[in-house]
Order: sequence, then structure tokens, then C-alpha cells
Amino acid sequence: MKNIKRLNILLRVMMILGIGAYLLMLIMATVGGYSAIDKIVIDGETLKEWNPIFISKLIINTICFILCLIGINTLRIATEDFYRRQLFNDVVSKAFKRIGQLIIIGTLIYIILNWFAEFFFSFTRTTTINASYLINASAALFFFTLSTMIEKAKGIQNENDLTI
Repeated sequence: MKNIKRLNILLRVMMILGIGAYLLMLIMATVGGYSAIDKIVIDGETLKEWNPIFISKLIINTICFILCLIGINTLRIATEDFYRRQLFNDVVSKAFKRIGQLIIIGTLIYIILNWFAEFFFSFTRTTTINASYLINASAALFFFTLSTMIEKAKGIQNENDLTI
């Protein structure tokens, strides 16, 4: 149980650091003005000026970052139930299913909105499939499978409780 408690603490720290880093970046970009613009890097490109492609990519990355934070918080909630030894309940099953859905939604939003941003603002028609998309799909399938296993284990536990 110590490992689950450590995981829960790590997830809390990740949330706090993630929110803090993002707020610091926003403050640096807005308060720092044009002197801070050359320090912002989005998708491997350094921001030289405020143009529509960078603004759209900043918005897209913000949406995906928020979805990631929601997923981390959902996993934190599930680990709290594990810590209380409530392994096979609906909250944990739904939490894992929600994490899988968030991963898929975040990946699709990132792919589709980036394609639209490139198409409308830089007029390029390139489509790339990254290995990270496959890793995200694998992670989502893992959480869906874990959710299904917990639901089945809950059913087996209920049957076992009824058996004399």
C-alpha cells in the first residue's frame, strides 16, 4: 500500500507542478511582452512573433494540457480508492474508462485541430503520423481493458460473496 500512497502523492505533485508551470508560462508571455516571446517553444518551433498559427497551436496545446490534467486527477481519485482497499467498485472502473476516453479525445483533438491550423494558417497540406499517437492509442486501450477487467472482477466478487 505504500507504493499506491507514493503514486498518489506523485500524481498530486504532477498536477501542482503542471498547473504552476503553465501559469508561469502564461504570465511570462503576457507580462514579459515581446522580450519573452522568443523563449516560448511550441511543437519544437520557437515563437518569433504572434501569428495565427502559433496562437492556434497554443490554444490546441492548452486544450490537450487541460485534458491531461483531468486524466491525472482522475487517476489520482482511482488510486485513493485503491488505498482504501476498494479495488473493485464502479468508481475505479469508470475512472479508468474516463482516462482512456480522455487520452483518445486529446489525441484526436491534437491531430485534427493541428491539421486545420496548418491548413488554414500556413497553407500546407502535410499529414504526419507520430509514434506518440500509437503510444496514446495503446495507453487508451490499456485503460479500457483495465476498466473491463475491474468490472468483471467486481461481478466475480459479488458472486463469491453470495456463495456459502
